[in-house]
Amino acid sequence: MSEYIRSISYTTQIAEGSHWSFRLRKGTILRLTDLLGGANVGMLFYNPEDLLERYNAPDTLKCQHTFKLTKGNCLYSDMGRIFASIVEDSLGWHESVCGNSH
Repeated sequence: MSEYIRSISYTTQIAEGSHWSFRLRKGTILRLTDLLGGANVGMLFYNPEDLLERYNAPDTLKCQHTFKLTKGNCLYSDMGRIFASIVEDSLGWHESVCGNSH
């Protein structure tokens, strides 16, 4: 992971059950850390220049022939563009179809 560590330019703590939004620019690394354990995150990615272009879970999974996302996988838009890539993963995999659960 050391090759991806850069200086932190912004940090925030999100309360349980709340929401947060942020515009990530190309090349930005977003790190999510569960401080207390047992957290779930629901995320929506969209193109701020074209609000009709959004993250597409089925296409993301189909084009990579996987059901679980982990390091090395990408998150695709409904227009076939890569929105983000997973560069590190301390959990091992992430299920993106059934929603949040324990």
